[in-house]
Amino acid sequence: MFLVPFLALGIAIGYIQGGRMSALSQISLRYGSLVMMALAIQLTLFVCGFTPYSSLPEGMVANIVSYMLVIAFLLLNRQVKLIEVVAAGLTLNFLAIVSNGGYMPGPTVVFASSTLESAASSAQVANAGSSLWFLGDTFTLPLFSSLSYAFSIGDILIALGMFAIIRGTMLEHRAELTVAKERYQPKHLARPTQLKESA
Repeated sequence: MFLVPFLALGIAIGYIQGGRMSALSQISLRYGSLVMMALAIQLTLFVCGFTPYSSLPEGMVANIVSYMLVIAFLLLNRQVKLIEVVAAGLTLNFLAIVSNGGYMPGPTVVFASSTLESAASSAQVANAGSSLWFLGDTFTLPLFSSLSYAFSIGDILIALGMFAIIRGTMLEHRAELTVAKERYQPKHLARPTQLKESA
């Protein structure tokens, strides 16, 4: 949920600045099987009833392995500009998860009063006593009057990285279109000044 507005903003700004949506199809990513394996692991955890907050070692290990697969996928695709920012954000989340036995410290959804300060306090209390708590879901974003979404520093880096990749790719495509070759013009249609220069 936190990532969607940044994706939409990247597309919108890229389009306003003259970029093209079709440029996004030119992003070439390799080793997609790593992501598919990570998704398969997460789906298996869901079907088997494992949650990120489960105390069962199988669920913890599987959750950690899925993160490692995605990080490896990102690092193997360093030809995409700024994908390292996304990898850095995911790595910070990974460190928080590993240091806390396989789960991200802090709630994903915070039930609080209508004030943002109360929601932030709830997130800080949930993180109390956790290892590397500052890498956990310590920030909050209000969704409704009594519901807030918690996110981490890593989530911010992932969102900013995706925003920059989308916008940059769209603008690079625009730059390629502006560099056009000089059109050939028959001599009988050329202006007198052009004929003198060619002579």
